[in-house]
Amino acid sequence: MKKIISAALFATFPCMHLSLFAQHNDWCGTDKKMEEIRQKYPERHIEWENLNQWIEENAEYIMSTSEGGQFIIPMVVHVIHNYGSENISDAQIVDAIRILNEDYNKQNADTANIVPAFKPIAGNAQFVFRLATKDPNGNCTNGITRTPSLLTYDADDDSKIISWPRAKYFNFWVVNNIYTDQSGTVTAGYATLPGFSVDGTDGIILDDNYVGSIGTSNGANFNKRVLTHEAGHFFNLLHPWGNGQIGTTCSGSDFVSDTPPTKGAFSTCPLTKDECGSLENVQNFMDYAICTNMFTNGQVTRMTTAINSTTGQRRSLWQPSNLTATGTNDPYTYPANCAPIADFKSNRYSVCVGGSITFTDQSYNATPTSWNWTFTDGTNTLNSTQQNPTITFNHPGIYNVTLTVSAPGGNGSVTKNNYVQVYDVNADFSSFLYEDSFDNSPLASGRWDSQYDWSSNVGWQETTLASYTAPNALRVNNYGSQKGISYSVVSPSYDFSAIEGTPTLTFKYAFARRTNDDLDQMRVYISSNCGQTWNVRWSKEGADLATVSNKTNNWAPSSSADWRSVTLTNLAAWANSNNVRFRFEFNSDGGNNIYLDDINIVGPNVGIESFTDASFSLVAYPNPTVNQITVSFEVPVITIAYFELMDMTGRVLKKSPLLSFIPGEANYVITLPEGISNGMYLLNAYMGESRYTKKILIQK
Repeated sequence: MKKIISAALFATFPCMHLSLFAQHNDWCGTDKKMEEIRQKYPERHIEWENLNQWIEENAEYIMSTSEGGQFIIPMVVHVIHNYGSENISDAQIVDAIRILNEDYNKQNADTANIVPAFKPIAGNAQFVFRLATKDPNGNCTNGITRTPSLLTYDADDDSKIISWPRAKYFNFWVVNNIYTDQSGTVTAGYATLPGFSVDGTDGIILDDNYVGSIGTSNGANFNKRVLTHEAGHFFNLLHPWGNGQIGTTCSGSDFVSDTPPTKGAFSTCPLTKDECGSLENVQNFMDYAICTNMFTNGQVTRMTTAINSTTGQRRSLWQPSNLTATGTNDPYTYPANCAPIADFKSNRYSVCVGGSITFTDQSYNATPTSWNWTFTDGTNTLNSTQQNPTITFNHPGIYNVTLTVSAPGGNGSVTKNNYVQVYDVNADFSSFLYEDSFDNSPLASGRWDSQYDWSSNVGWQETTLASYTAPNALRVNNYGSQKGISYSVVSPSYDFSAIEGTPTLTFKYAFARRTNDDLDQMRVYISSNCGQTWNVRWSKEGADLATVSNKTNNWAPSSSADWRSVTLTNLAAWANSNNVRFRFEFNSDGGNNIYLDDINIVGPNVGIESFTDASFSLVAYPNPTVNQITVSFEVPVITIAYFELMDMTGRVLKKSPLLSFIPGEANYVITLPEGISNGMYLLNAYMGESRYTKKILIQK
C-alpha cells in the first residue's frame, strides 16, 4: 500500500481527518486525544497537515545529508502521584529509557526474531534519549520530578500540572491511571503529534504499569514497549493501519511507503497474517501486537524528517546549545551529583495519645545518606535520625513535621505544617445532642481541625461571605484552587455511648460546578479510633454534588435555596463508641466554591416522640416586635427542639443551638440580630420531628 503523500492526495487531505483520527476503543489514546484537539483547535490540524507536506518535500534531502545522523534528545520524567505504587522508582524510569534507546538504535536483542521478510527493512533511527542533568534554571537534576496530586487517578492533559519548556525537553509524565473509554478499555498512554502540541502538554503520558520492564510493569513486551510506541507518535508516526479503526480496513494510510497494508493486530502475535493481500508487519512498534520489535526504514525517514522540522519545536531539542543547557551533551554522566529534594509520606495522619505513626522517606533527585526529622506542636518536640522512623506521640496536639536530608551533592529540607493530629482519648462532647454553625472561630480555636494540602497551605476556612445560619460557615475557595488537591476538616470527638439508639448526623452544604466536565467530590467519613482508620458514610461528585446550576464567577450561595440538607442515619455500627469523629473531605476537580454549615448530631433518646403543632400550643410574642421574641409552648414529652429566624427569601438570620425540654411549660427568648431591618420575617420552631412556622413583623 503506497503511503507517500502526493500533491493531489494532500489537496483532499483536510476531508480525511475525521476518519484519520477516529476514536477507537484501544489502549493507545493518541488518536482520541488528537481528535479532541482538532475539534477544539482546528488550526493545529492545519499545522500538522502542513508538516506532512513539508516531510514529503524534504525527506530525501534530509536523509542524504548529515542532518540524517544521530540525534540526542533531552528528556524529563514527571511522576504525578499520591504516594502510592505509581510513584515509581528511579530504577524503573532508567530501565524504561534503556529500552527506549535500544529500540531506537536497533540494539534490542529481539531483532533476531524479526521475520525474514522484514529484516532487510528494519530501521535504525539513531535517536539517543538522555535524562537531563540541568533543569530549566540551570540547577542540578536527575531528570525526574515528583509531584503529589489526586489527578494521577484519572489523568488527562489536566494532570500535567508540571512541565518543562518543550523547546528544551521531551516531557514524559507517569500517572496511576489515564482515562478509561466508554467500553471500559484502559488507556496505557498517549502522545501529542507535532503541530497538535502546545507548551505545557506536549509530550507523552503513560500509566505506570507500562513504564519499563521492572517495578510496577509486568515486564511483558506489550507493557515495556508502550513508551517506544508513543515516542513514535511524538515524532509523527501513525499506526500502520492509519486511516480507520484497528481491525476494520486494509485501505488505511500511515504515509510510510514500506509498511504493508494491515488491519492491525491487538494483543496477539499472528506472524503469518495476510488479510490485506500480503504479509503484514505485526512486529512493527506502531502496531498493537504483543511481539513488536522493529521500525521500518520508511518510518525512520518520517521521524528523522519530522525532527528536522520547526513544527512542534522538535528540531530545537537536539541542537548543541540545548544539549549543553540541559546537561545532555558529551561527555554525558548520569546521574549528576545533585542535592536531594526532601519529601516523605506516613501510614496515617492522626492517632490517639500514645499511638504511633511510621514515616517513610520519599526524597528524590539524589540518594540521601543522612536524615534529620523533627516533630513539634510548638510545645513538645520529638526527633529522629532514622530513614523511616516510627514515632510514638504521648501528648495531644497538632504537629508540624520537618525532614532534612543530606547527600554528597548537598542538602534538602521540607516542612509539612499541621501534618499530624494527636487526639485525647476522652471525647470532647458527651451529650446526646450536638450542634455547630461554625460561629466562635471553630478552626482558630482548635475545635475543628483543618487538614489541607500541605504543598499549598490552603483548605477549609471560616468565612462570612455566605452561610445558611448567619453569620459564619466553612468554605473551600475552590474557584482558584488547583485540580487534584484534597482538603479535609475534622470534627471534635463525640461520646456516642450517651445516645440511646442510632445516632444521626445532619448538615447543610452548597456547591456549584463551573462546567459540566467538573467532577469535584465531597465525602463524609467516620472514625472511632482517633482517625487512624476512616469509613465513608456519604459521597457525591460532579452533577450529583452540585446544589445550583453551573457558575463561572467566584460564586457564593445567596439564598437558602442554594443549600442542600443531608441526613446520615447509617451510623448504627458506631452507636456505642465513646470517641467518634467525622471528616468532611473535598477533592477539587476545577469546579467552584463549596460551603458547609449547620452540623447537628442527635439520637432518638428515650421518650422522644413526634407530635402535632396543637399538642404544644406554641405562641410567639410580642408580635410586632422591636428587640426580641419570646416563644412559649407546652412540652408533652421529652423533646429536642431548635428555633430559627428567616427572612422572606429563605435566608436564616439566627439559629438557636439544639435544646432539650422536659414535659411542662417552657419558654425560649430569641434576641433579634443587630441591624435587622423592619419588615416581615418567619419564625421556625422545630419540635421533635415537626415544624411550626409563624410570621413575625419587626417594627422599630
